[in-house]
Amino acid sequence: MTNEDGTESSDTKSVVGAEEERTMTKGNGGAGQQLANRQYSLIATDGDGTIVVDGKMPTSTRHALQRARAGGVLLVLVTGETFQQLEEFPGVDMFDLVVAENGAVLINPVTRAETVLGRKPPADLVAALKAAGLTQLNVGQSIVSAKVDSAAVLEAVVARLNIDWHVIRNRRDAMILPSGIDKASGLAVALQELDVPAEAVAIGDAENDAAMFQSCGLGVAVADAAPFLKQRSDLVTRGSGGQALADLVERILGDDPTFREPPVDQVTNHRMSADELVDEALQESFPASNAPAY
Repeated sequence: MTNEDGTESSDTKSVVGAEEERTMTKGNGGAGQQLANRQYSLIATDGDGTIVVDGKMPTSTRHALQRARAGGVLLVLVTGETFQQLEEFPGVDMFDLVVAENGAVLINPVTRAETVLGRKPPADLVAALKAAGLTQLNVGQSIVSAKVDSAAVLEAVVARLNIDWHVIRNRRDAMILPSGIDKASGLAVALQELDVPAEAVAIGDAENDAAMFQSCGLGVAVADAAPFLKQRSDLVTRGSGGQALADLVERILGDDPTFREPPVDQVTNHRMSADELVDEALQESFPASNAPAY
């Protein structure tokens, strides 16, 4: 995997250090004790558009992730990227776990071990998509994706084949996954693996991140997030890009009671079923957010 400047990482110490920090968070002292004293002990973050901008991780984001780790906060990257695409993802070794392929694959960023949570794409599905003119497909262990403007074609092919798969959209891509697989299902497995029931904060920018909020205690949309996601978030950041995550980490580590225990009237309607989220994400327009900015 590569560094922020695009060069190949050769610092083995950083990988060893990351593993040591992971061990500390489950101990009885140090970072582990800090986790026990904090309500939100884990940050689950989307990748592209949330912590990575134009393929690069802003310095402020990198520093925020490092500060979170030093403060005993577990980090999970939840992304639509495949294992191969993550080879180019900056800073992936800072995360405790990676939920890839929009919930279909769990990856240990240190050992590179993969656990496939979804099913392999049917051969006739891929063949039908190519026959429909979609030659630029991204096929992973479970995901099949194309550019978002091809979403209608993906939906038509899935319907014609009458298979138990569904189409999920974000700002850039349309993805086909087995029914029941999304960011919520993948993150739920990661939380169980890390022994963090629901003491997590999720932050994202796109429509498919709304499902991720279902597995967390608090859902946060970045300032420039899709209106659909803002409407289903508990909080909306004032900053975007690298500043959004930096502000979030500062709020978690700063013991701000208004952030850790948001009043009921600040919580919007994001606690929806996965099917409801998929149905609503297919709409063309969404109401403005009522979630408070911070």
